[in-house]
Amino acid sequence: MAFGRNSILKAKQLLTREENGILNAAAILMILVLVTKFTGLIFNAMATGYLGAGPYNEFLFASNLPEIISASILLGAISAAVIPSLVQAREEGGHEKFLKVLSTLINISLLIFALISALIALGAGEVLPWMVENIIKPVDMPTQEETDRAVLMLRVLMIPQIILGISTFVSSALNVTQRFIVPQLAPLFYNFGRIAAILIFIPILGKSPWVLVWGTLLGSIFHLLIQLPLSAHLQIRYKPVVDLKDKYFGSIIRLGSPRIIGLSAEQIAVGVDRVIAYGLVGYSLTAYELGIRLIIIPMSLFGMTFSIASFPILSKAYIRKDMDTFRATFLYVLNQIFFLSLPVSILLLVLRLPITRLFYGILGDSFTWDDTRKVAWVVMFFAIGLTFESLRTFIYRTYYALHNSFIPLASAAFVVIGGIITGVLFTNYFSHFNELSIYQLEFNPSYFLSKGDGMAGVGGLAFSASLIYTIEAIVLMIVLNAKYLKLSVREFFGPLVKKSIIAIFTLVLTYLLYSLYNDVLDTSKTPQIFFLTATTTIASILFYLWLSFRFEVKEVEIVWKIIKRIKNAFGS
Repeated sequence: MAFGRNSILKAKQLLTREENGILNAAAILMILVLVTKFTGLIFNAMATGYLGAGPYNEFLFASNLPEIISASILLGAISAAVIPSLVQAREEGGHEKFLKVLSTLINISLLIFALISALIALGAGEVLPWMVENIIKPVDMPTQEETDRAVLMLRVLMIPQIILGISTFVSSALNVTQRFIVPQLAPLFYNFGRIAAILIFIPILGKSPWVLVWGTLLGSIFHLLIQLPLSAHLQIRYKPVVDLKDKYFGSIIRLGSPRIIGLSAEQIAVGVDRVIAYGLVGYSLTAYELGIRLIIIPMSLFGMTFSIASFPILSKAYIRKDMDTFRATFLYVLNQIFFLSLPVSILLLVLRLPITRLFYGILGDSFTWDDTRKVAWVVMFFAIGLTFESLRTFIYRTYYALHNSFIPLASAAFVVIGGIITGVLFTNYFSHFNELSIYQLEFNPSYFLSKGDGMAGVGGLAFSASLIYTIEAIVLMIVLNAKYLKLSVREFFGPLVKKSIIAIFTLVLTYLLYSLYNDVLDTSKTPQIFFLTATTTIASILFYLWLSFRFEVKEVEIVWKIIKRIKNAFGS
């Protein structure tokens, strides 16, 4: 009885306490993000394994526009660009002022979202079919029944986006108070809701994309409900108020508007990528999204966790004009993300086929070997830019902590314009090849300007993203150092170069191990695929850590510190 009470007390303390250390918060978040992303993969594996690529492809197409609008308006309004103003309102004006500013932000955002949603819902019946026939022109043209179903699903999917938007406002408020665990539990419970819906609705609806629609609705409700108890405990309350003249809200508009515009443009670019993928042969949109879902795990695990944990500290350091702390914190987090993401990028690059098969091919029988090869093809090109894309979130938040939204906006414009142009060009080029192998590619300038019907086309979108995000991250770091940090080139980039050299040696070892195992094992059997993946992964990581120790890379200590902090956080 006493043990049960003590366990409940420890859990309550863990969920409600304020986290002030970057490593403490990041360690806990890493575990939660890993579990969240793993359950997300289970959901995707169930969706494709039980329903098949076709229904999943329909659902993705229908959810494209609602997600763009929600991310642009609701999620954009509470992006990292406005959190410094919320932190400042709480620091200077107290809790009630913070609640007033937050409520004003919620009310304005929901009003705009509701108006735009109503217009989209009314016009979807005419606009969506016209786009399919005249702009997208997919290789595999949907039937009238499928188009009508997509229109109806689009309208229904506006509802969970509103719920998710409100819930994300709550998450942001909790993050401002430096409570990170419960906000990260929200997406975990979102996945629980979606998984539960598959188990509940497949026996009722069969292999219908509507199973995923109702799963999204159920998941969004779970996403919100899990955060309400802590919000009540911290007295984070909604107020029916709109104070447009408040100076902190004015600061949000001034700082947040460029970010909202930039995020909106980025979401449009994401939507364009999905439209391009939908127009390619087969279920390329499914392959593209499943590739993203796999690659986003390490991006969230390292880039997002450290970014969330360090952002309040960077914001406070800048408000207090403590640039020494700001520089030290930035370099610390930058090197941690770089160090942790490099080996994962290597593993995904080399082990893309067995990893894809293990994650997506073990549930149900509708995810074929051809589906596996196509998703792995996408993962390969995404893995090339994984490290720099992981840094991207942190670098953006660093600029926002500096109250600079213009540079991220200009950078987002580059990503959007460059991404759309290169996305079209590289997709065109790759679409002229049917074999999913880089050895089968041949250079022909005319391929960039015409669209083929080859299976390799979707790889062009992933390659475009890696190229653009890598260029963007490097340029942003150079500008950041020149304008704010004023560090020497050796101090800023020297440690990154050393880690990159270690990564190259690790890449060679990983490839040699994979080639050896691939020749002697029967990779059509799941136990042997698991053995290949597990042993190669363990050996590669140990080699990477050993080389890092030999090269005196100080971040190697982070592995043991994170393990210790996780143990202390969950076990003490």
